[in-house]
Amino acid sequence: ALWLTDAPEWFKLEELEGKFHQPQNKDELFQDILENPGAWLDFTAQKASGEKSEKFPDFKNPQTDTPVWADSAPDSFWEKVEELQGQFATEAPREDYTQANKEAQFQDILDNPGAYADFRADKASGQKLDAFPDFKNEQTDESVWLNDAPDGFMELLDGNAPQQTETVTHSLPTAENAQHALKVYKELLENPGDWEDHRSVETDESHADFVNDKTGEQIWLSRAPDWFIRELKALTGEA
Repeated sequence: ALWLTDAPEWFKLEELEGKFHQPQNKDELFQDILENPGAWLDFTAQKASGEKSEKFPDFKNPQTDTPVWADSAPDSFWEKVEELQGQFATEAPREDYTQANKEAQFQDILDNPGAYADFRADKASGQKLDAFPDFKNEQTDESVWLNDAPDGFMELLDGNAPQQTETVTHSLPTAENAQHALKVYKELLENPGDWEDHRSVETDESHADFVNDKTGEQIWLSRAPDWFIRELKALTGEA
């Protein structure tokens, strides 16, 4: 995916007008995902856990390389996606990701610690899910997990650890999995009257921004996905 906000000055989009393929109808793509789940990779759980960037597509057909962002999908679509869990395609391991690539990645953490955010403390405290990466390159969005770190890496890292991010994040009390987290976000958007808005209350960052009066579910905007923030602003007229 490409974002024009990051495009260099020499990139002249107007010279390419008329040469692009027209996008497929989203409704047709949503329907194909439901009818042929085995042909699609589902990245929603990885995005919710932080393993994939929010800019990453929610689904992708590895045969046609077709990406799908499902922010605008109806509730009925998500309900059927939940029923299809376990039937989606499995991402094949990258053939070019050799042991040498891994070692180079870990070496880069040691050589350029300032380029990486360190989430180990957040994971240990429960503020990040176990599936969340231990380190993430803030420039390339590349994720690194320590479970396959080479021998001797941890000893070298102890004296050269990247700075931990100062962003305060929190796990939803019962959102142990990504699908539940998606339900909680959608619940607020669909039934805002059931939620208390604490954003204007002067309190510390350990308190949730929204609390459900009926279920006690809590939401912190500091860990909410981009699509939810956009929908919330549209709902409250802040867009």
